[in-house]
Amino acid sequence: MMKKKVFTLVLFILVLAECMGICIPAYSREIDRRNEQIYYQRFEQEYKEKLRDCLEQFYCKNSGINLTSVREADGTRNYIVRIHHRHIESMTSDQKGELLKAVGEIRLFSGQPDVTVTFL
Repeated sequence: MMKKKVFTLVLFILVLAECMGICIPAYSREIDRRNEQIYYQRFEQEYKEKLRDCLEQFYCKNSGINLTSVREADGTRNYIVRIHHRHIESMTSDQKGELLKAVGEIRLFSGQPDVTVTFL
């Protein structure tokens, strides 16, 4: 009878330890993912502000900016930037080229990821 209680207690402790061994690393990875997300959001917000400043110089104040982050399997990030403004639609191809060049010179962060810019 005593052996059965000890066996049950030991089994319970082992199952509890196994559950903790699974749950704690998963929780830790979630915290790391959130911290990484917050880290990149700060750079992305600064990048959008720089884009807005650049667009204002080309008379495109209050442009619609859509910044999409694509995370590759190896962990690298690529970005797709879509910019919409009525004034861009009426620009000549040379003016659009100048705007694209100016926007392309803005850096998201060091170790620049691929950034694809399109005008809608």
